Amino acid sequence: MVTLKNISKCICGNYDFDEGIYGFNHKGINFSFKRCKKCKKFLLDPRPKKEEFGSCFSEDYFGKKEGSKFVGLGERFIDYFRSKRARSAMKMVKPCGSILDFGCGSGQFLAKLSNYGYNCYGTELSAETAKRAMKIKGIKLHFGDITEKTYSDRMFDLASIWHVLDHLYNPDEIISHIGKWVKPSGFLMIAVPNMNSWQAKIFKGDWFGSDPLRTFFHYDMNSIKYLLDNNGFTILNINHLSWEQNLYWILQSILHKFGFKRNDFYELLKGNRNFEFLRDSLQIALICIFMAPAIIFTFLEALFKHGGSLEIIAKKI
Repeated sequence: MVTLKNISKCICGNYDFDEGIYGFNHKGINFSFKRCKKCKKFLLDPRPKKEEFGSCFSEDYFGKKEGSKFVGLGERFIDYFRSKRARSAMKMVKPCGSILDFGCGSGQFLAKLSNYGYNCYGTELSAETAKRAMKIKGIKLHFGDITEKTYSDRMFDLASIWHVLDHLYNPDEIISHIGKWVKPSGFLMIAVPNMNSWQAKIFKGDWFGSDPLRTFFHYDMNSIKYLLDNNGFTILNINHLSWEQNLYWILQSILHKFGFKRNDFYELLKGNRNFEFLRDSLQIALICIFMAPAIIFTFLEALFKHGGSLEIIAKKI
């Protein structure tokens, strides 16, 4: 059982918060997100103690299939977007450049870059969570806690922290380190759920992106800009339309609204449970019914710059 504590101070040092928003009950516990009035981040309240953060990510979180997070076509779908992200990185960094993927997971993003001659580095909290990445040749992995001295200053041409920042105990500290490790005129690729998205506002506690006990901070453009500006990065590009994330987040959130257990269908896609005919046939039927409206909604929220996630490319000044 994870021990929870209430928020009294933001990691930026501020004690002043807006009232909790998007209140919801998860496993009998009432949660909300408090917005720091200084750095504009949204903090999950209550939250696990620092020493218990890692216990919130069981091995099942990364799926059970060897070498991948999802089963069947799901992994191919995600791999298409990994390849697209790798191509974006290659446009910014010449071959033989050094690239860091912070929270590299299975290492597949780095594997694609390694094949083209890049020097690839990845981090994970433990060797257990990165056991798949360990099997990929050409990737230098770091396991465990991160300090300013984990890597040398001005070591990397590009760093990526892709849907990881919101899961960290102290994201400000990590971005500060990355700001020192990336060379001047180097790049940062970052993705986070968008707390100012239409889907977050509609689904609130049922929003897939809120992911209680695994997502501890949330961002919008104001809080991301504050964080990057304070660490020497200037934003070059913002993508509000992520077909990799936003569409599924809406569909899974709809299933939550219909009373299905949180992330139940997501666990099926990861191979963490077997198919149950009645229950899963109903979920698939609902997904089919809402697919077209969800596609339109995904496009519209991005068009008005309120997409479910923010994908940002920034440059080190």
